[in-house]
Amino acid sequence: DISEFLIESRKYFPALFFHEQNHASLAGIDGGFQNFRKAIINALAYLNDRFKTIFSECNNIMDCLRIFSAESGIETSLVGDSSRKKNLSFIFKGKTVCCEPHMKLAKSDQPGDSKYYFYRIYFYPGSSEILNGKILIGHIGKHL
Repeated sequence: DISEFLIESRKYFPALFFHEQNHASLAGIDGGFQNFRKAIINALAYLNDRFKTIFSECNNIMDCLRIFSAESGIETSLVGDSSRKKNLSFIFKGKTVCCEPHMKLAKSDQPGDSKYYFYRIYFYPGSSEILNGKILIGHIGKHL
């Protein structure tokens, strides 16, 4: 259940904060959230446990994303087309942030499923001015 997942995520991923829009974006996953549950939890766990440390040791966001990708095994990048950045902006506690970095969820959890999927977890690395520096999760679901 998506609602239960998002509620429990607050407990298990304390370094992350989920935008309320994630309920709708998770509901839009073809075949249902349960087909990607393990992939999503794995990606969020790496983001929760390792991203802040890696981010604090990097000179720039691109280096950070490369290191994070190598460690986690999850392709992570920035959006290449700057005209799409408005689609990646979300309001958290009255502040608009661009959740441009994203992890790619290309495979489902289903055995034998060889289809390539274009699902993403769009996030913002965090800022001390918003929610005590938590990593902000703007969207989990279809490619924006």
